[in-house]
Amino acid sequence: MRSLQFYTYGCWRASSCERYTSRSFQLQFTFLIYAVGWGSGPKFISFPISHTRRRENGFRSSLCSSLSDSVPEQLLLSRYGDDGSDFQHLVDYRGYRYHLALLFNNDAEPDAFENATLMKLYRAMARKDDDEINRVLGECEGLLYCLMKADYNARSKRSTTAISPSSTGVIKLRALTVNGVLQSSTHDLVLNYPPNPPVDNTFPGVPVFRSSDIEQLHEHTMHVFKVRHKKYLYCLKSVHRSANKSFIREVSTLKTCSHSNIVGLIGVTVNLAGKVDGMLTDWIENARRVSEMDRASIYEAAKWFDQIKNAVNYLHEKG
Repeated sequence: MRSLQFYTYGCWRASSCERYTSRSFQLQFTFLIYAVGWGSGPKFISFPISHTRRRENGFRSSLCSSLSDSVPEQLLLSRYGDDGSDFQHLVDYRGYRYHLALLFNNDAEPDAFENATLMKLYRAMARKDDDEINRVLGECEGLLYCLMKADYNARSKRSTTAISPSSTGVIKLRALTVNGVLQSSTHDLVLNYPPNPPVDNTFPGVPVFRSSDIEQLHEHTMHVFKVRHKKYLYCLKSVHRSANKSFIREVSTLKTCSHSNIVGLIGVTVNLAGKVDGMLTDWIENARRVSEMDRASIYEAAKWFDQIKNAVNYLHEKG
């Protein structure tokens, strides 16, 4: 039997368990359900116009193949999509923190590297074409990562061509076309990290766990971890994953839920100051994305759709 469950880090999953075995897996659907605006019902969105995300383990670059997964690197935060942010990455790269930006260049021709790439991104987002969005995001990364690596190489050689860090130590690098040549420049944009601070514990009746007692085993996706407390495995969603209002609303809603297709809330985690810095839910092993599935029958797809509909209606009734 396969059934869907709503995972608390914002996506629907299907779990499949074989009788008499403990083998299970989960499937992430291609759309996401963010725990924002529960009062008017969950919002089904793939990529909002202004979106924040983080890529999994290593950079994906179609234009700079010399950046390999073996290079020590961590993408902390990504923002893209609107005229204010365009495309930005906050990256820890070989001991340096880079704030990379691909911004529309009004002083260059429309076919300048950054302008042409961003226009493709805007058009793909307007069409809600997820495959094209991901492809163009790879192009944006490629333009920036090559320049970042060049800056790092210059920095390691103490070259004067390296961009000077800001007062906070962040290297703010912008890809900019000048006289038809793409080169490194700087910018004055700010990306706050971590983006959301811990919140007051306003969840009466919800079990409390000390963060210091939680062992993080693996980061499954952005600010979502497989963790262990004593002998039990859980899923930990950090408060940094979503806006504070969304986090508070999600915990408040999940604590009232008891539904076979919604992963249960175990409790909240608190730091030394008693502030809530995460939520714990059930962990289901061996998660897989829908894109990794070979096939699903029409019967399974119809059943999953009904399960999604029923669970969303249930959440809507919970307010």
